[in-house]
Amino acid sequence: MSCVSGYVNVGGTYPTGCSCKDDTAAKSCAGATSLGTLSVGENPGLTETGVLPASGESNWYAVTFATDPGSDSYHPKITITGDTGVVFGVYTDCSGTLVNSCSATYGGDGTLEGSLTTWEVQETDTMAPIGMPIPITHINPNGTGQVWIEVYRASGGLTCNNYTLTITD
Repeated sequence: MSCVSGYVNVGGTYPTGCSCKDDTAAKSCAGATSLGTLSVGENPGLTETGVLPASGESNWYAVTFATDPGSDSYHPKITITGDTGVVFGVYTDCSGTLVNSCSATYGGDGTLEGSLTTWEVQETDTMAPIGMPIPITHINPNGTGQVWIEVYRASGGLTCNNYTLTITD
């Protein structure tokens, strides 16, 4: 059974048909959907809702965390909720380079690098003199604060369940 462009037959049977409309998020890193730039402390941040109904499908996003070397409130964070089989990876480029784990605290969900439900960076250096935070400006080695996020299905069967990506700084 073939579907009209943009729709997927998740159930694989004729009765369920092509009932799942895929989202319009980019399917490759090179064409990643730009979510813009987040300033330090910007509220409420960004949310992006999507769906991964096709086998082997990924959705790609690009976001820039504005670096503020003088602020100890610099705290980039990405979380995903919704479809429990969907996770994400955070990259410094489109060559598959994961963000250096030395600059990130991965959530307590026990996942490996690149298979995350929570990713965040926060200044935690207690050795800095009072009033002189040591800035974390090395999320991306090129110094821009830009990262690429690949959202993909790590487990479970195909569904038309939504996920929500929440990005704050």
